[in-house]
Amino acid sequence: MRKVLLAGIISVLTVLLLYGHGCALPVQSLLPFYTDENEIDIPEEMIGTFTLKALDGGRETIILSIDEYSDTLKYTQKFMRGDEEGAGSSSTHEIVFFKINNHLFADMILERVESIDRDNFPLLAVSQLTRVHTFVMIVPTENGFKVYLPEAGNAVKLIEENSIDLPYVKIGKYDYIFTASGEQWHAFLEKYAEALFNNKDENSAIPFLRSQDAEEE
Repeated sequence: MRKVLLAGIISVLTVLLLYGHGCALPVQSLLPFYTDENEIDIPEEMIGTFTLKALDGGRETIILSIDEYSDTLKYTQKFMRGDEEGAGSSSTHEIVFFKINNHLFADMILERVESIDRDNFPLLAVSQLTRVHTFVMIVPTENGFKVYLPEAGNAVKLIEENSIDLPYVKIGKYDYIFTASGEQWHAFLEKYAEALFNNKDENSAIPFLRSQDAEEE
């Protein structure tokens, strides 16, 4: 049974991955990206603990744990300061998987923050107070999965060029908040998923390995 969340802020996972990789702003929505019809159970290959290493010159490690019983994703970020491990940041997100045209997506929204490393992740400390959904495309691999990130500017460009009914509000000069329904996103992603995710450019893929395999590397 999915929990009703009373408050939240922008998904820490997506903020970290996007800004940490020098990309544009994430796609954020006040409404879920999925529908009751395209929502699926957590894929078996996505259950467990996965690791992304060697970010920021080998100083940072991200660990994701996906729990099939609570429909949550536990995010842990660790930093090395010299030879010692820093405090890091930790948070839990409600996660919903959905599928459109054999593309696997994950909708995420922050549930709670357990700890914040303010020195290394100030974005978390000053995140937006609006409860928003973010989403990514996921491609399972033999020993983990790859994450592909959508960019808000790219989404708006596709909407304007193709006269698509996918409402959004512009905030400031570069940021956007979408207000489209899950049904509207379904229609959009059926046709434009590859274009939104830059045809799954391998240079932009973020690889997570199942933790046992990551430790063996």
